[in-house]
Amino acid sequence: MEKTIATDFSERVKSVSIDTLLNQRAAVLERIEQAIVWLKEAQQIAEGAHLSLPDFNINYHGTNRGFPINSVRSKKEDMINSVSNVIDAEAWGYLMNESGLRSLMDAKARNDWDEALYKGDCLPLTRENILAAFEQLYSARAEMFERGVFNVFRRLSENDKTHPPFKLGRRIIIDGLADIVNGNSRFTCFRYRSLETLDDLARVFHLLDGQPEPDHRHGMGACLRAAADARKREWSGPYFSVRWFKKGTGHLTFARPDLMDKVNLILAKHYPHAERLISNSHF
Repeated sequence: MEKTIATDFSERVKSVSIDTLLNQRAAVLERIEQAIVWLKEAQQIAEGAHLSLPDFNINYHGTNRGFPINSVRSKKEDMINSVSNVIDAEAWGYLMNESGLRSLMDAKARNDWDEALYKGDCLPLTRENILAAFEQLYSARAEMFERGVFNVFRRLSENDKTHPPFKLGRRIIIDGLADIVNGNSRFTCFRYRSLETLDDLARVFHLLDGQPEPDHRHGMGACLRAAADARKREWSGPYFSVRWFKKGTGHLTFARPDLMDKVNLILAKHYPHAERLISNSHF
C-alpha cells in the first residue's frame, strides 16, 4: 500500500516553487504596506485641509473571513498582520493541494483543515515553517490515509446497521441516500452527507489502485445527478455501483475484491479482535 499512496512533497512542490511563492508574497506585502502608507498620508492631508475622506477597510471577498477588519485609521502593523493572515492562509491551502497530501484526507480532516485556515489559525508562511510542516505531514501520510479509510467505512457501517464496521463486504445499504419527490426519478435530490461519503469512498479506491484522485468536478454528486436526469436509478463506476429506490435508500455494491481485501487489512488494524468477530459473524 505504501507504494500506491506515497506522495513526495519535494517532488510535487519543488524548492524553486516555494522560493517563487515566498518572493511573490513579499512583493505583495511590500506593495500593500506602501499603499497603507499612502492612504495614511492622504488621511492626514485631508484632515489638515478639513476635507472628507472615505474610510478604507481591509476585507476579504465581502467578509472578514475570521480575521479582524481594519480601518485605515488602525495601526499600520495591525493592518499588515491582517493582510498577511489572509495571504498565508490561502498559500497554505494551495501548498496542501499541490503536495497531494490533501487527497489522503477524508472529508472531516479536510473540513477541519479548511476551518483552521478560515479562522487564520496557521503559521506564518516562511520556508522553515513550510518544510517543517510538510515533513511532518509527509511522514504521517500512511497513518493519515488509513485513518481516513477507517472513518469512511465507520460512517458507512453506522448507516447500515446490518453491516459490521470491521469488515467490508460486497454490499452496503445507505439509508437516506436521496429524497425522491412522489417516487419520480426526475425529482431526485441526493443528500450532501451521503455524497460526501461516496466521494471519500471513490478517493480511497482510486488511491489504493494507484490512480490519481478523481476530479471534484466529476464527483459522485455529478455522476448520480446525471443518471437521475436520464431517469435512471443506478450508476456504475470502476470500483462500485450505486442503486437507489423510491424511498431514498441506496444499495452500494463493490466491484473490486482485490481492493476490498486491502481495505479489510486497514480496518483490521483498528479492530484487534476482528478475526474472532468475523468468524462469529454471519456477514
